[in-house]
Amino acid sequence: MHIVYIFTYPYSLKIWNNSGHLERELKHFKKLNEKYNIRFTLITYGDISDRGLIDETFIDVIPIYEIIKKTKYNFFNLIKSFLIPYELKKLHLDPDLIIQNQLMGAWVSIFYKIITRKKFIMRTGYDMLEFAKKNSKNFLKIIFYYLLSLLAYISSDIYQVTSDSDLNLLKKRFKFLDQKKIKLRKNWSNAYISKNFEHRNKIKLL
Repeated sequence: MHIVYIFTYPYSLKIWNNSGHLERELKHFKKLNEKYNIRFTLITYGDISDRGLIDETFIDVIPIYEIIKKTKYNFFNLIKSFLIPYELKKLHLDPDLIIQNQLMGAWVSIFYKIITRKKFIMRTGYDMLEFAKKNSKNFLKIIFYYLLSLLAYISSDIYQVTSDSDLNLLKKRFKFLDQKKIKLRKNWSNAYISKNFEHRNKIKLL
C-alpha cells in the first residue's frame, strides 16, 4: 500500500525536526510499515534539505519548494500552493490513499483527491474553526476555516478527530451531512516509568 501524506501548510520536515516532533512521528510511520508493509511519500513545505532528514527505504520525501519556486512573500506562497495538486499529478505517484495532516493546507489534498480519484483521510489534531472563534479571529478567517472544514468533510472518505469534544462538535456542526465518516482516533504518547526523583522539587508550585 502506498500513502501520500501531505503536511500541514506551511510545515516542513526541518520544522518537525527542530521542534522535536520528527522522531515521534517516524515511530508512527515505522510501525505502520512493519505491520502492514505501507510505504509513504511525504509532501512537505520544505526545500532540498528535507530529503536528508529521513533515511528510510519505505519513505520518500518530496519537498514542495523543489517543485515550485518559493518566494519571500507568504501571500504569494499561499496562492501558489493551489498549483501543488497539479504538480503532484505530473509525478505519477499513484497513491492508494491520501492523508492530510491538519486542516490548514487541506485544499491541496482536496484537489489532489479530485484529480487522482483516490481515497482521502482528513486527519485533525484540533478544531481550527473553534480555536479561531475563541480567539476572536477576523470574521473572514472564520468564514474561510468554516468553508475549508466543510469542503474537507464533504470530500474526505474519513474525517479523523482526536478528542470526544471535537467529535461532538463536528457532528453538531455538520449534522446535515453523513456522520458515519467521522472517526475518533486519540493521540498516542510514549509511556515510560521514571524512578529518578533526585530533582523532583527543583521546579515546584509555591
